[in-house]
Amino acid sequence: MAYPSLISRPDARRIGLVADTHVPDRAPSLNPRLFESLQGVHLILHAGDISSPAVLEALSRIAEPVAVRGNNRGDGRCFNPSLPEKRLIEIAHGFRIGLFHGVETFYQRITDVIIGRSGFTARCACRILKRMMPLFPDADCTVYGHGHWPVVHFQEGKLFVNPGKAFGQKESTCGILEIQDDCVRVMFLPLGTPGRLESLVSKWYSFPPT
Repeated sequence: MAYPSLISRPDARRIGLVADTHVPDRAPSLNPRLFESLQGVHLILHAGDISSPAVLEALSRIAEPVAVRGNNRGDGRCFNPSLPEKRLIEIAHGFRIGLFHGVETFYQRITDVIIGRSGFTARCACRILKRMMPLFPDADCTVYGHGHWPVVHFQEGKLFVNPGKAFGQKESTCGILEIQDDCVRVMFLPLGTPGRLESLVSKWYSFPPT
């Protein structure tokens, strides 16, 4: 994959994080709570599996969306191939975010599905996170999707965030990333019944850790 050109949004301090909306292949429309959760953001990063351009059109009513390709073609209009695979975005304070869906090869996709559907959610999430770590050497943070499970991880001065899946009424989430003078913080917001995510959502994770 070619390294992406830099998108500069220096005024963006509050960023909405979305992945795996899957409209209309797994949901008929976007979850209404997504619009409530993203109010007040300056930019929306969508980490792929969008399936229809109508999703980005709807999100643009809240803030400018920046999106990457997923591995799902959804409604058959081949929307995903028109999107880039990777993007690099610079926001307030020169903070750089790499954006990628989370899967590079067909083999990775198939094995992720097998492991995830076998109930090994944590194992699948760790596999994807490991792939993301070397992907954007010039970024302070990598935002990705594919695993359908929220993840926040800080290692060697870099932040890795998966906002989780945004479709369905159970264990669906989005994320908020905020830039402050001395730290970055992330929160996962529930879009339905939290279920196993009860301990992960609706609280701020600050980085660098204090």
